[in-house]
Amino acid sequence: MSEIFFPASAQFSIDSDDPVSVRITVGDGQPGGSSLIWQDDIQNFPPRRWPFRLTDSGMAILGELLRCTTKVFDRSATSNSTSITITIKNGDKVQEYPFSAVVSDGDSCLYNINIAFV
Repeated sequence: MSEIFFPASAQFSIDSDDPVSVRITVGDGQPGGSSLIWQDDIQNFPPRRWPFRLTDSGMAILGELLRCTTKVFDRSATSNSTSITITIKNGDKVQEYPFSAVVSDGDSCLYNINIAFV
């Protein structure tokens, strides 16, 4: 078995001082798990713990970087597709960041996504 490494980065524009939360959804019927590195703290998540509130004050995280790592395993007999969607919410603003990769049978994809708050 091998693993594909999928690095990417994105930006989220803070529009209000409302709370900011994040959710990571693993797609394509494949299993996976996620970790966040946020303000020098590591959070490991089973899917039932989402969404995770990053802050109560959106403006307080301007210039901060959220590091999201999700490992997705190919266990489907019908598809080798893997995907994640990172959803960031700030007040009424919701932004989705979809990522996907195709792996070989039984392999995995390690998504390393950095999101800057601007």
